[in-house]
Amino acid sequence: MRLAPTHAKMQFDKLRQIHQAPGTILEKLTRKNNSVNSVFTDALFKLSSSVPDTVKTRQDRLKHIFDNSETTPGSELIAETNTLAKDLNAYFKGFRIASEADYRVCIKRLARFIAFYSNSQIPDDVIIIYNSSASTSPLTINADDLIDNPTTRVPVVLCLDVSASMSGQKIQDLNRGVKEFFHAVKNDDVAKYAVELCIVTFNSSAQKILDFAGIERQIDQFKNFNLVASGYTAMGSAVNMALDLLEKRKKEYQDKGVDYWQPWLVLMTDGQPTDNITSAAQRTSDLINGRKLTIFPIMIGQSTNLEQLKKFSPNKEPLRLQGLMIAEFFDWLGKSVKTTSQSAPGTRIKLPPISWAYLD
Repeated sequence: MRLAPTHAKMQFDKLRQIHQAPGTILEKLTRKNNSVNSVFTDALFKLSSSVPDTVKTRQDRLKHIFDNSETTPGSELIAETNTLAKDLNAYFKGFRIASEADYRVCIKRLARFIAFYSNSQIPDDVIIIYNSSASTSPLTINADDLIDNPTTRVPVVLCLDVSASMSGQKIQDLNRGVKEFFHAVKNDDVAKYAVELCIVTFNSSAQKILDFAGIERQIDQFKNFNLVASGYTAMGSAVNMALDLLEKRKKEYQDKGVDYWQPWLVLMTDGQPTDNITSAAQRTSDLINGRKLTIFPIMIGQSTNLEQLKKFSPNKEPLRLQGLMIAEFFDWLGKSVKTTSQSAPGTRIKLPPISWAYLD
């Protein structure tokens, strides 16, 4: 009994979608469609298509699958999968309340089950889902933040392409550049109180890797930061997610009386979108024209679709990096946000000269 690799890929895609979809932990685990439970059920029925009609319960189907596997799944996987089935049933019937840790364990067990029966590897971005707490644990400003840190905020969103075309040196340089940017801000006495960073990545789906907060509150989450290249280029979904996160953060600033600079959105890609960008491009254009957003569209290499990237930036031409000067760009970005953080709102800011891109 085997799952086809194409079916396994679809199942992993569904896990990504579930993780990014709105809803409570319970809904992500048990709702009728688009949940961990529905993906598990679908995999079971694919694997047990030859099971006699008399085998009806989930546990009996699992036993039949384990007993008739071409390759012995091993006691650990059997125990994990049986526990997954029992836990999902308990959450569905309200016998247990699921925590975020429970949700991640379920994702991990289901991913291991799918990988074994499709003879495939668990994608790195799915591993990140169950190994990291950053993407579903938003940090919000609380009263202590406002008392201890009245600094005007500089919200920055990095919207980063981690599709398969970014493999190799590009993804290595991107990881190094983002880390250097993070530490440059953290080590500046002014910027570390002002800059709030959010990171959204995109391949076959958009993913929130790091939610808005002061740099010092993100240090523990950033320790395991590692971007991996795979999949397609869901740029439209990523920009929409980034803008939603910005709007939410701006509302928190306004509700709590925190001043903030015009948000910055860095959109960095080496290719072209594989999803619809119409809505996202219109939103960025409207915000830019209303002077509510500054965007930095950055092209890596020669394969970037300039015309598509232009749609996100009505007033500023996208810039193409010289070679793979990704780290140099993030060094410039770090200096720029530090300059901004030291300025008074409403003043005109002169950013450092650009040496990392081709200029007309």
